[in-house]
Amino acid sequence: MLGLAAGFLPRFLPPAESRNARLIYAYEAPSHGGDAVFLPASRAAHAFLARKNRYDITACKHIAAGDLRLLSLFPVEASEGCIGTDLLSDAFFFLSLHEEWSVPERDAFGRLPVEASLLGAAGILDRPVVAEYAAFLRKVAGVETRAERRFSGRCWAVCLTHDIDYMTKFTPGFAKREALDRFILDTCEKPLRDRTRRFARYAKGFLTRRDPPAVCLARIIETESRFGTRGTYFFKAGATDKRDERYSLNCRAVRKAFETLRAGRHEIGLHTSYRCPDEPGLIQRERDLLADAFGETPRSMRGHYLRFRYPDSWSAAVALGFDIDSTLGFAGREGFRNGCCHPFLPYDLESENVLPIWEVPLHAMDGTFRDYLHLSAGESMERIDTLARVVERFGGVLTLLFHNLVYDEDEYPGWGSLFERWADPSGRHAFTGTLHETLGEWLGSLGVRSIEEVQKTILDGELT
Repeated sequence: MLGLAAGFLPRFLPPAESRNARLIYAYEAPSHGGDAVFLPASRAAHAFLARKNRYDITACKHIAAGDLRLLSLFPVEASEGCIGTDLLSDAFFFLSLHEEWSVPERDAFGRLPVEASLLGAAGILDRPVVAEYAAFLRKVAGVETRAERRFSGRCWAVCLTHDIDYMTKFTPGFAKREALDRFILDTCEKPLRDRTRRFARYAKGFLTRRDPPAVCLARIIETESRFGTRGTYFFKAGATDKRDERYSLNCRAVRKAFETLRAGRHEIGLHTSYRCPDEPGLIQRERDLLADAFGETPRSMRGHYLRFRYPDSWSAAVALGFDIDSTLGFAGREGFRNGCCHPFLPYDLESENVLPIWEVPLHAMDGTFRDYLHLSAGESMERIDTLARVVERFGGVLTLLFHNLVYDEDEYPGWGSLFERWADPSGRHAFTGTLHETLGEWLGSLGVRSIEEVQKTILDGELT
Protein backbone atom coordinates (compact mmCIF):
# COMPACT_ATOMS: atom_id res chain seq x y z
CA MET A 1 0.00 0.00 0.00
CA LEU A 2 2.88 2.37 0.71
CA GLY A 3 4.25 1.65 -2.76
CA LEU A 4 0.94 2.54 -4.39
CA ALA A 5 0.75 5.80 -2.47
CA ALA A 6 4.37 6.52 -3.39
CA GLY A 7 3.67 5.98 -7.06
CA PHE A 8 4.82 2.46 -7.87
CA LEU A 9 3.34 -1.04 -7.90
CA PRO A 10 5.65 -3.19 -5.76
CA ARG A 11 6.99 -6.54 -6.89
CA PHE A 12 8.13 -8.92 -4.17
CA LEU A 13 11.33 -10.88 -4.78
CA PRO A 14 12.33 -14.20 -3.19
CA PRO A 15 15.45 -14.13 -0.97
CA ALA A 16 17.58 -15.65 -3.75
CA GLU A 17 16.96 -12.57 -5.88
CA SER A 18 17.49 -10.03 -3.12
CA ARG A 19 20.57 -8.61 -4.88
CA ASN A 20 18.18 -7.22 -7.51
CA ALA A 21 15.96 -5.49 -4.97
CA ARG A 22 15.73 -1.72 -4.73
CA LEU A 23 14.38 -1.84 -1.18
CA ILE A 24 15.30 -4.39 1.49
CA TYR A 25 13.23 -4.67 4.65
CA ALA A 26 14.98 -6.87 7.22
CA TYR A 27 16.09 -7.09 10.83
CA GLU A 28 19.72 -6.68 9.82
CA ALA A 29 21.36 -4.88 6.93
CA PRO A 30 22.31 -7.25 4.07
CA SER A 31 25.96 -8.30 3.96
CA HIS A 32 26.23 -8.01 0.19
CA GLY A 33 26.71 -4.65 -1.45
CA GLY A 34 24.45 -3.16 -4.06
CA ASP A 35 22.30 -0.10 -4.42
CA ALA A 36 19.32 -1.34 -2.43
CA VAL A 37 17.99 0.93 0.30
CA PHE A 38 17.84 -0.79 3.68
CA LEU A 39 14.69 -0.30 5.73
CA PRO A 40 15.21 -1.68 9.26
CA ALA A 41 12.59 -3.99 10.78
CA SER A 42 11.85 -4.27 14.48
CA ARG A 43 11.09 -7.61 16.14
CA ALA A 44 9.43 -5.72 18.99
CA ALA A 45 7.17 -3.95 16.51
CA HIS A 46 6.17 -7.20 14.84
CA ALA A 47 5.43 -8.82 18.20
CA PHE A 48 3.33 -5.83 19.27
CA LEU A 49 1.30 -5.71 16.05
CA ALA A 50 0.40 -9.39 16.40
CA ARG A 51 -1.13 -8.78 19.83
CA LYS A 52 -4.36 -7.07 20.80
CA ASN A 53 -2.60 -4.51 22.99
CA ARG A 54 -3.23 -0.79 23.06
CA TYR A 55 -0.42 1.41 21.82
CA ASP A 56 1.01 3.77 24.43
CA ILE A 57 0.90 7.22 22.86
CA THR A 58 3.78 8.39 25.04
CA ALA A 59 6.05 5.95 23.19
CA CYS A 60 5.76 7.66 19.81
CA LYS A 61 8.00 10.48 18.69
CA HIS A 62 8.91 12.49 15.63
CA ILE A 63 12.09 11.99 13.64
CA ALA A 64 13.63 14.15 10.95
CA ALA A 65 13.82 12.56 7.51
CA GLY A 66 15.09 15.12 5.03
CA ASP A 67 12.40 17.75 4.59
CA LEU A 68 9.85 15.49 6.28
CA ARG A 69 9.07 15.06 9.95
CA LEU A 70 7.84 11.51 10.37
CA LEU A 71 5.78 10.08 13.21
CA SER A 72 7.71 7.10 14.61
CA LEU A 73 5.76 4.48 16.55
CA PHE A 74 8.47 1.84 16.56
CA PRO A 75 11.92 3.45 16.80
CA VAL A 76 15.04 1.48 15.92
CA GLU A 77 18.68 2.34 16.37
CA ALA A 78 19.63 4.68 13.57
CA SER A 79 22.85 4.32 11.60
CA GLU A 80 24.38 6.08 8.65
CA GLY A 81 22.00 5.98 5.71
CA CYS A 82 19.35 4.18 7.81
CA ILE A 83 16.15 5.74 9.08
CA GLY A 84 15.60 5.38 12.81
CA THR A 85 12.17 3.78 12.73
CA ASP A 86 10.50 0.64 11.44
CA LEU A 87 8.70 2.55 8.70
CA LEU A 88 6.65 -0.37 7.43
CA SER A 89 5.43 -1.31 10.90
CA ASP A 90 4.54 2.33 11.52
CA ALA A 91 2.42 2.32 8.36
CA PHE A 92 0.97 -1.11 9.08
CA PHE A 93 -0.35 0.10 12.44
CA PHE A 94 -2.55 2.62 10.64
CA LEU A 95 -3.36 0.62 7.49
CA SER A 96 -4.49 -2.39 9.55
CA LEU A 97 -6.58 -0.16 11.85
CA HIS A 98 -4.81 -1.78 14.78
CA GLU A 99 -6.46 0.58 17.26
CA GLU A 100 -9.94 -0.41 16.02
CA TRP A 101 -8.91 -3.93 17.03
CA SER A 102 -7.14 -3.14 20.30
CA VAL A 103 -8.83 -0.07 21.80
CA PRO A 104 -12.04 -0.98 23.69
CA GLU A 105 -13.60 2.49 24.04
CA ARG A 106 -16.70 3.24 21.98
CA ASP A 107 -19.07 6.18 21.94
CA ALA A 108 -22.87 6.06 22.30
CA PHE A 109 -23.14 4.92 18.67
CA GLY A 110 -20.57 2.13 18.93
CA ARG A 111 -17.81 4.10 17.19
CA LEU A 112 -14.18 4.59 18.14
CA PRO A 113 -14.08 8.08 19.74
CA VAL A 114 -11.76 10.69 18.29
CA GLU A 115 -9.97 11.14 21.60
CA ALA A 116 -9.31 7.38 21.90
CA SER A 117 -7.40 7.27 18.61
CA LEU A 118 -3.67 7.87 18.51
CA LEU A 119 -3.85 10.71 15.99
CA GLY A 120 -6.80 12.29 17.76
CA ALA A 121 -5.14 12.13 21.17
CA ALA A 122 -1.92 13.53 19.71
CA GLY A 123 -3.82 16.38 18.04
CA ILE A 124 -2.54 15.57 14.54
CA LEU A 125 -5.64 14.39 12.70
CA ASP A 126 -4.81 17.01 10.08
CA ARG A 127 -1.72 15.05 9.04
CA PRO A 128 -1.89 12.10 6.62
CA VAL A 129 1.01 10.33 8.31
CA VAL A 130 0.81 7.30 5.98
CA ALA A 131 1.18 9.61 2.98
CA GLU A 132 4.22 11.12 4.69
CA TYR A 133 5.74 7.64 5.00
CA ALA A 134 4.98 7.03 1.32
CA ALA A 135 6.63 10.31 0.31
CA PHE A 136 9.79 9.30 2.17
CA LEU A 137 9.71 5.84 0.61
CA ARG A 138 9.39 7.30 -2.87
CA LYS A 139 12.35 9.59 -2.27
CA VAL A 140 14.74 6.95 -0.96
CA ALA A 141 13.67 4.45 -3.63
CA GLY A 142 14.45 6.98 -6.34
CA VAL A 143 11.12 6.33 -8.01
CA GLU A 144 10.50 8.63 -10.95
CA THR A 145 6.79 9.20 -11.21
CA ARG A 146 4.77 12.07 -12.56
CA ALA A 147 2.58 12.82 -9.59
CA GLU A 148 0.75 15.50 -11.56
CA ARG A 149 -0.51 12.86 -13.99
CA ARG A 150 -2.00 10.38 -11.56
CA PHE A 151 -5.56 11.60 -12.07
CA SER A 152 -6.06 12.26 -15.79
CA GLY A 153 -3.31 14.87 -15.89
CA ARG A 154 -4.19 16.29 -12.48
CA CYS A 155 -2.11 15.95 -9.33
CA TRP A 156 -4.89 15.17 -6.85
CA ALA A 157 -8.57 14.30 -6.69
CA VAL A 158 -11.80 15.31 -4.97
CA CYS A 159 -14.68 12.89 -4.45
CA LEU A 160 -18.05 14.47 -3.73
CA THR A 161 -20.28 12.01 -1.91
CA HIS A 162 -23.84 12.31 -0.64
CA ASP A 163 -25.63 10.30 2.03
CA ILE A 164 -29.37 10.33 1.31
CA ASP A 165 -30.63 10.00 4.88
CA TYR A 166 -34.04 11.60 4.37
CA MET A 167 -36.51 12.08 1.55
CA THR A 168 -39.18 13.92 3.55
CA LYS A 169 -39.44 16.35 6.46
CA PHE A 170 -43.20 15.86 6.67
CA THR A 171 -43.22 13.11 9.28
CA PRO A 172 -44.57 13.16 12.87
CA GLY A 173 -41.03 13.40 14.22
CA PHE A 174 -40.03 16.34 12.04
CA ALA A 175 -43.40 18.05 12.62
CA LYS A 176 -42.92 17.80 16.40
CA ARG A 177 -39.42 19.22 16.12
CA GLU A 178 -40.51 22.15 13.97
CA ALA A 179 -43.82 23.00 15.68
CA LEU A 180 -43.23 22.13 19.33
CA ASP A 181 -39.49 22.07 19.95
CA ARG A 182 -38.27 24.91 17.76
CA PHE A 183 -41.33 27.15 17.37
CA ILE A 184 -43.16 26.88 20.68
CA LEU A 185 -40.50 25.74 23.18
CA ASP A 186 -37.66 27.64 21.43
CA THR A 187 -35.07 24.91 22.02
CA CYS A 188 -32.69 26.68 19.60
CA GLU A 189 -33.07 29.99 21.48
CA LYS A 190 -34.03 32.10 18.47
CA PRO A 191 -36.04 35.36 18.35
CA LEU A 192 -39.80 34.95 17.85
CA ARG A 193 -39.61 36.55 14.41
CA ASP A 194 -37.03 34.01 13.20
CA ARG A 195 -38.96 31.09 14.68
CA THR A 196 -42.18 32.28 13.04
CA ARG A 197 -40.53 32.61 9.64
CA ARG A 198 -38.98 29.17 9.91
CA PHE A 199 -42.25 27.52 10.87
CA ALA A 200 -44.05 29.39 8.07
CA ARG A 201 -41.54 28.01 5.55
CA TYR A 202 -42.08 24.50 6.89
CA ALA A 203 -45.88 24.84 6.69
CA LYS A 204 -45.70 26.30 3.18
CA GLY A 205 -43.54 23.42 2.02
CA PHE A 206 -46.08 20.96 3.41
CA LEU A 207 -49.01 22.71 1.73
CA THR A 208 -47.24 23.01 -1.64
CA ARG A 209 -45.72 19.49 -1.37
CA ARG A 210 -42.21 20.87 -1.87
CA ASP A 211 -40.32 18.57 0.45
CA PRO A 212 -36.89 20.06 1.30
CA PRO A 213 -34.86 16.79 1.11
CA ALA A 214 -36.31 15.95 -2.31
CA VAL A 215 -35.91 19.51 -3.57
CA CYS A 216 -32.32 19.64 -2.29
CA LEU A 217 -31.41 16.30 -3.85
CA ALA A 218 -32.67 17.44 -7.25
CA ARG A 219 -30.73 20.67 -6.89
CA ILE A 220 -27.50 18.89 -5.92
CA ILE A 221 -27.75 16.69 -9.01
CA GLU A 222 -28.50 19.71 -11.19
CA THR A 223 -25.53 21.62 -9.76
CA GLU A 224 -23.08 18.78 -10.40
CA SER A 225 -24.45 18.32 -13.91
CA ARG A 226 -24.05 22.05 -14.60
CA PHE A 227 -20.39 21.91 -13.62
CA GLY A 228 -19.74 18.61 -15.40
CA THR A 229 -19.01 16.89 -12.09
CA ARG A 230 -20.01 13.36 -11.16
CA GLY A 231 -20.65 12.34 -7.56
CA THR A 232 -21.38 9.23 -5.54
CA TYR A 233 -24.85 8.98 -3.97
CA PHE A 234 -25.49 6.58 -1.09
CA PHE A 235 -29.17 5.63 -0.81
CA LYS A 236 -30.79 3.83 2.10
CA ALA A 237 -32.81 0.70 1.49
CA GLY A 238 -33.75 -0.19 5.05
CA ALA A 239 -34.68 1.20 8.45
CA THR A 240 -33.65 -0.99 11.39
CA ASP A 241 -33.48 1.52 14.23
CA LYS A 242 -35.10 4.72 15.48
CA ARG A 243 -32.10 6.59 14.07
CA ASP A 244 -33.05 5.50 10.55
CA GLU A 245 -35.59 7.53 8.59
CA ARG A 246 -37.61 5.24 6.35
CA TYR A 247 -38.31 6.20 2.75
CA SER A 248 -39.39 4.27 -0.32
CA LEU A 249 -36.95 3.68 -3.15
CA ASN A 250 -39.99 3.65 -5.43
CA CYS A 251 -41.31 7.07 -4.48
CA ARG A 252 -41.53 9.65 -7.25
CA ALA A 253 -38.59 11.78 -6.04
CA VAL A 254 -36.22 8.81 -5.75
CA ARG A 255 -37.26 7.34 -9.10
CA LYS A 256 -36.64 10.70 -10.78
CA ALA A 257 -33.28 10.99 -9.04
CA PHE A 258 -32.30 7.49 -10.22
CA GLU A 259 -33.18 8.38 -13.79
CA THR A 260 -31.15 11.60 -13.73
CA LEU A 261 -28.18 10.03 -11.96
CA ARG A 262 -28.04 7.15 -14.41
CA ALA A 263 -28.16 9.52 -17.39
CA GLY A 264 -25.37 11.63 -15.88
CA ARG A 265 -23.19 8.57 -15.12
CA HIS A 266 -23.08 9.28 -11.41
CA GLU A 267 -22.47 6.44 -8.98
CA ILE A 268 -25.14 4.87 -6.77
CA GLY A 269 -23.99 3.23 -3.55
CA LEU A 270 -25.66 1.64 -0.54
CA HIS A 271 -26.05 3.60 2.70
CA THR A 272 -26.44 0.74 5.14
CA SER A 273 -28.92 1.16 7.98
CA TYR A 274 -27.95 1.79 11.57
CA ARG A 275 -27.91 -1.81 12.80
CA CYS A 276 -25.99 -3.33 9.89
CA PRO A 277 -22.62 -3.38 11.74
CA ASP A 278 -24.29 -5.38 14.52
CA GLU A 279 -26.22 -7.65 12.15
CA PRO A 280 -24.18 -7.97 8.92
CA GLY A 281 -26.84 -10.22 7.40
CA LEU A 282 -29.00 -7.14 6.91
CA ILE A 283 -26.63 -5.78 4.28
CA GLN A 284 -27.59 -8.36 1.65
CA ARG A 285 -31.28 -7.58 2.00
CA GLU A 286 -30.67 -3.84 1.67
CA ARG A 287 -28.29 -4.32 -1.25
CA ASP A 288 -30.85 -6.43 -3.10
CA LEU A 289 -33.61 -3.87 -2.49
CA LEU A 290 -31.47 -1.06 -3.88
CA ALA A 291 -30.39 -3.19 -6.85
CA ASP A 292 -34.02 -3.99 -7.70
CA ALA A 293 -35.05 -0.34 -7.46
CA PHE A 294 -32.12 1.14 -9.37
CA GLY A 295 -31.60 -1.67 -11.87
CA GLU A 296 -27.91 -2.17 -11.04
CA THR A 297 -26.17 -3.81 -8.10
CA PRO A 298 -24.32 -1.23 -5.98
CA ARG A 299 -20.59 -1.80 -5.60
CA SER A 300 -19.81 0.91 -3.05
CA MET A 301 -21.17 1.43 0.45
CA ARG A 302 -21.05 3.65 3.52
CA GLY A 303 -22.50 3.01 6.98
CA HIS A 304 -25.19 5.24 8.50
CA TYR A 305 -23.80 7.41 11.33
CA LEU A 306 -20.40 6.25 10.00
CA ARG A 307 -20.90 3.11 12.07
CA PHE A 308 -18.30 0.46 11.41
CA ARG A 309 -17.30 -2.75 13.17
CA TYR A 310 -13.80 -4.10 12.65
CA PRO A 311 -13.35 -6.34 10.71
CA ASP A 312 -16.91 -7.62 10.28
CA SER A 313 -18.18 -4.68 8.22
CA TRP A 314 -15.48 -5.15 5.60
CA SER A 315 -15.78 -8.95 5.61
CA ALA A 316 -19.53 -8.77 5.04
CA ALA A 317 -19.04 -6.28 2.21
CA VAL A 318 -16.45 -8.52 0.53
CA ALA A 319 -18.76 -11.53 0.73
CA LEU A 320 -21.48 -9.55 -1.07
CA GLY A 321 -19.27 -8.32 -3.88
CA PHE A 322 -18.73 -4.71 -2.82
CA ASP A 323 -15.35 -3.41 -3.87
CA ILE A 324 -15.34 0.09 -2.29
CA ASP A 325 -16.22 1.26 1.20
CA SER A 326 -16.09 4.91 2.29
CA THR A 327 -17.16 4.76 5.94
CA LEU A 328 -13.78 5.38 7.53
CA GLY A 329 -13.96 8.85 9.03
CA PHE A 330 -14.67 10.46 12.38
CA ALA A 331 -18.13 11.98 12.77
CA GLY A 332 -16.87 14.35 15.47
CA ARG A 333 -13.80 15.73 13.74
CA GLU A 334 -12.58 16.26 10.19
CA GLY A 335 -9.21 14.88 9.21
CA PHE A 336 -7.36 11.67 8.42
CA ARG A 337 -8.80 9.03 10.73
CA ASN A 338 -6.04 6.49 10.08
CA GLY A 339 -3.51 8.84 8.55
CA CYS A 340 -4.55 8.06 4.96
CA CYS A 341 -5.41 10.35 2.06
CA HIS A 342 -5.12 7.53 -0.52
CA PRO A 343 -7.31 4.47 -1.13
CA PHE A 344 -6.00 1.29 0.46
CA LEU A 345 -6.77 -2.41 0.85
CA PRO A 346 -7.49 -3.17 4.54
CA TYR A 347 -5.85 -5.91 6.55
CA ASP A 348 -7.87 -8.15 8.86
CA LEU A 349 -5.84 -8.75 12.02
CA GLU A 350 -8.28 -11.46 13.12
CA SER A 351 -7.81 -13.71 10.09
CA GLU A 352 -4.37 -12.30 9.16
CA ASN A 353 -5.45 -11.62 5.59
CA VAL A 354 -5.61 -8.68 3.21
CA LEU A 355 -9.24 -7.98 2.37
CA PRO A 356 -10.08 -7.44 -1.32
CA ILE A 357 -12.09 -4.25 -0.81
CA TRP A 358 -10.84 -0.71 -1.30
CA GLU A 359 -11.31 1.76 1.52
CA VAL A 360 -11.58 5.35 0.29
CA PRO A 361 -11.46 7.25 3.60
CA LEU A 362 -13.89 10.07 4.37
CA HIS A 363 -12.18 13.29 5.43
CA ALA A 364 -14.90 15.85 6.07
CA MET A 365 -18.69 16.00 6.24
CA ASP A 366 -21.15 18.83 6.72
CA GLY A 367 -22.65 17.30 9.88
CA THR A 368 -19.28 17.30 11.64
CA PHE A 369 -18.99 21.07 11.37
CA ARG A 370 -22.66 21.80 12.06
CA ASP A 371 -23.58 19.30 14.77
CA TYR A 372 -20.31 18.50 16.55
CA LEU A 373 -18.10 21.56 16.11
CA HIS A 374 -20.93 24.13 15.75
CA LEU A 375 -19.12 26.08 13.05
CA SER A 376 -20.58 28.34 10.39
CA ALA A 377 -20.32 27.53 6.70
CA GLY A 378 -17.51 30.06 6.33
CA GLU A 379 -15.53 28.61 9.23
CA SER A 380 -16.09 25.12 7.87
CA MET A 381 -14.82 26.13 4.44
CA GLU A 382 -11.55 27.34 5.95
CA ARG A 383 -11.00 23.98 7.63
CA ILE A 384 -11.85 22.03 4.47
CA ASP A 385 -9.48 24.24 2.50
CA THR A 386 -6.71 23.40 4.96
CA LEU A 387 -7.29 19.68 4.41
CA ALA A 388 -7.38 20.20 0.66
CA ARG A 389 -3.96 21.85 0.62
CA VAL A 390 -2.51 18.88 2.50
CA VAL A 391 -4.11 16.33 0.15
CA GLU A 392 -2.91 18.27 -2.88
CA ARG A 393 0.63 18.29 -1.51
CA PHE A 394 0.67 14.49 -1.26
CA GLY A 395 -1.23 13.80 -4.48
CA GLY A 396 -4.09 12.14 -2.64
CA VAL A 397 -7.88 11.92 -2.72
CA LEU A 398 -10.01 14.32 -0.66
CA THR A 399 -13.39 12.72 0.13
CA LEU A 400 -16.19 15.10 1.15
CA LEU A 401 -19.73 14.33 2.32
CA PHE A 402 -22.64 16.68 1.67
CA HIS A 403 -26.06 15.41 2.79
CA ASN A 404 -29.16 16.10 0.72
CA LEU A 405 -30.22 18.96 2.98
CA VAL A 406 -27.23 21.10 2.03
CA TYR A 407 -29.45 23.62 0.21
CA ASP A 408 -31.96 23.80 3.09
CA GLU A 409 -31.13 27.18 4.65
CA ASP A 410 -33.04 26.28 7.81
CA GLU A 411 -30.82 23.24 8.36
CA TYR A 412 -27.51 24.22 6.73
CA PRO A 413 -27.36 28.01 6.35
CA GLY A 414 -24.74 29.01 3.81
CA TRP A 415 -23.80 25.45 2.92
CA GLY A 416 -25.32 25.54 -0.56
CA SER A 417 -22.68 28.04 -1.66
CA LEU A 418 -19.96 26.01 0.04
CA PHE A 419 -21.06 22.87 -1.81
CA GLU A 420 -21.13 24.70 -5.15
CA ARG A 421 -17.59 25.88 -4.62
CA TRP A 422 -16.47 22.24 -4.46
CA ALA A 423 -18.79 21.10 -7.24
CA ASP A 424 -17.16 23.63 -9.58
CA PRO A 425 -13.77 22.19 -10.66
CA SER A 426 -12.61 25.36 -12.43
CA GLY A 427 -9.61 27.00 -10.84
CA ARG A 428 -8.73 23.81 -8.99
CA HIS A 429 -6.21 21.45 -10.60
CA ALA A 430 -7.98 18.40 -9.21
CA PHE A 431 -9.78 15.47 -10.79
CA THR A 432 -13.39 15.32 -9.62
CA GLY A 433 -15.25 12.06 -10.16
CA THR A 434 -17.08 9.19 -8.55
CA LEU A 435 -15.34 6.86 -6.12
CA HIS A 436 -14.86 4.18 -8.77
CA GLU A 437 -13.70 6.66 -11.42
CA THR A 438 -11.17 8.17 -9.03
CA LEU A 439 -9.84 4.80 -7.92
CA GLY A 440 -9.54 3.71 -11.54
CA GLU A 441 -7.59 6.85 -12.48
CA TRP A 442 -5.22 6.44 -9.54
CA LEU A 443 -4.44 2.81 -10.31
CA GLY A 444 -4.33 3.41 -14.05
CA SER A 445 -1.49 5.90 -13.57
CA LEU A 446 0.67 2.92 -12.56
CA GLY A 447 -0.19 1.02 -15.71
CA VAL A 448 -2.71 -1.16 -13.91
CA ARG A 449 -5.52 -2.24 -16.18
CA SER A 450 -8.08 -3.04 -13.50
CA ILE A 451 -8.78 -2.87 -9.79
CA GLU A 452 -8.61 -6.67 -9.66
CA GLU A 453 -5.08 -6.68 -11.09
CA VAL A 454 -3.59 -4.65 -8.26
CA GLN A 455 -5.57 -6.63 -5.71
CA LYS A 456 -4.02 -9.82 -7.03
CA THR A 457 -0.51 -8.30 -6.93
CA ILE A 458 -0.86 -7.29 -3.30
CA LEU A 459 -2.63 -10.47 -2.21
CA ASP A 460 0.02 -12.65 -3.84
CA GLY A 461 2.90 -10.80 -2.19
CA GLU A 462 3.89 -10.09 1.34
CA LEU A 463 1.67 -7.48 2.99
CA THR A 464 4.36 -4.93 3.65
